[in-house]
Amino acid sequence: MKIMESGPWHGTNETRLRAPTGTREQQATRLKQAADEFEALCIEQLMKAARPKSAGGAGAGLFGKSFAMETFQDMSDQVLAHGMAQRGAFGLSRIVKQQISQKIGIKESS
Repeated sequence: MKIMESGPWHGTNETRLRAPTGTREQQATRLKQAADEFEALCIEQLMKAARPKSAGGAGAGLFGKSFAMETFQDMSDQVLAHGMAQRGAFGLSRIVKQQISQKIGIKESS
């Protein structure tokens, strides 16, 4: 038994991958955007996981730990992660795009 056959990704999502809508150019553009967003999300989660959580430790910074500072840090992480993903910092977007392009038959553009 394959994992795809028994997991939550079987059915609707798999069918959507097999029957994309729009022109090939629109499909390729949407795929690139989705792959970039996925890479950005992964980078952002890595950055959050790498930051110390203790209120008095290295993660507290100059201004201490507050809701405003956490919000600022989250926003900063998000912007940095999106920038890194757009530049292909980890290459994850490229790999995801390549794999899905092969699966659904979209010709890759650079």
